[in-house]
Amino acid sequence: MGWLRKSRQRDEEVEQVESDKLEKEEKEIPLAYGPRDWADADEDEDLVDMGAIRLPAIEGMQVTLIPSTGTELDTVVAALGGSSIELRAFAAPRSGKLWPQVREDLVAELGRIGARTQELKLGERIEIAALVPAQNPAVDGNIAMRVLGFDGPRWFLRAVITGPAATEQRARAAIDEIVCGMVVYRDGAPHPPRDVLPLHAPGAVNSEADSGLDILAPGPTIAEVR
Repeated sequence: MGWLRKSRQRDEEVEQVESDKLEKEEKEIPLAYGPRDWADADEDEDLVDMGAIRLPAIEGMQVTLIPSTGTELDTVVAALGGSSIELRAFAAPRSGKLWPQVREDLVAELGRIGARTQELKLGERIEIAALVPAQNPAVDGNIAMRVLGFDGPRWFLRAVITGPAATEQRARAAIDEIVCGMVVYRDGAPHPPRDVLPLHAPGAVNSEADSGLDILAPGPTIAEVR
């Protein structure tokens, strides 16, 4: 990877600013936080139905579905307020939690590409704050991101926040609205642990009202809630 190198002094100044922001965020992010299981969702909720991941129908939110390999969709990216959150849902065993091991693996993987990471303990949950070297030579500096993990009943959700919401609480509020309003659905099919749960293009909003969805492009499916 070609990364632009900066002076040690500038690196330290940038890291100090980001560290100060992260410490502030650690104190301000609400502790009651996370997606719900489909069984706990209200029948009349307005949800953008994409299979395993169902997002609240928030005005102005743009949703993109992306295949990792082949043509099967496995990643949802929701953009709102200048920031974005990447979401993937996985099968999990009936007992135990995946996030502790996934978190350890992610920290090691990020370290191998030169990222600096910090684990933030927020009540009973832990987030990973990371400064990742830009992989595009035309981009100077580091990219801030926040990685979240949620263990549900036989599912695990991984979320990666980028943009201003990764470091600024005011911007984070819009992304929090997505996280706290979303629902994870595990279908009845058998899935081994860590198998990606299936997604599909937005098919419905669970309401009799007009969904307001506009499918804008084929391929990676893009929709906007209006």
